[in-house]
Amino acid sequence: ITVSQNDAETDFTIYPNPTSGKANVIISLPINIGMKMKSIEIYNMYGECIHQHISTSSNFQIDLSSQPQGVYFLRVKTERESSTQKLIISP
Repeated sequence: ITVSQNDAETDFTIYPNPTSGKANVIISLPINIGMKMKSIEIYNMYGECIHQHISTSSNFQIDLSSQPQGVYFLRVKTERESSTQKLIISP
């Protein structure tokens, strides 16, 4: 997985980060694009997709408390673009 803070115009915030398992995600989309559907994918360090979710909401919570501590990558994809950020699970 290639990680960059903003490889597109889709911007999102993950907090708290690091987290003990539960994290909130807020997605900010450009007004002129008007995208409705968002795919959220979470990958582990091996590039395996461990969670996938389709959402029409811009604010939601993810629960990774069943996952081991470590570094994960959360990717938000819309119809036109995607953006990836690092998520750290720590005790």
